[in-house]
Amino acid sequence: MSVTVAWMAWVIAVRPQVTLTDRAITVRNWVTESVIPYRCITRVGVSNGLTFELADGSKIKGRVVSPSLIGQIAGYPSAKLIRNETRPFLGGERIDENEGVRQTFTLSLSVPLTVLTFHALLYGFLRYILHAS
Repeated sequence: MSVTVAWMAWVIAVRPQVTLTDRAITVRNWVTESVIPYRCITRVGVSNGLTFELADGSKIKGRVVSPSLIGQIAGYPSAKLIRNETRPFLGGERIDENEGVRQTFTLSLSVPLTVLTFHALLYGFLRYILHAS
């Protein structure tokens, strides 16, 4: 039970991340990771969470800033900072045919395995060292 809760808390609270590089933005949501070249982005919206509008009309939401009221109040400065940092790179040159958004499914098992290992060590310590039942 606690392994599941720890993993879910990690996926929802810690895993979402937006990384800016010199060529692209990496948006890591709960189970997906999207690499978006700056040339593909036409607009960065911050009014309802963090949204990247692409040249083909599609949108990618960054879960790092929640669209809820609390998320907007707490995360709006971060979303605004991301928008301001990406603004100089947007649009620009023509998009190459080979260059586009890459989306991958990523789900790390490191957190549940770490929690499971910790539980096994704690159980072994309590059971065999302290002889607790």
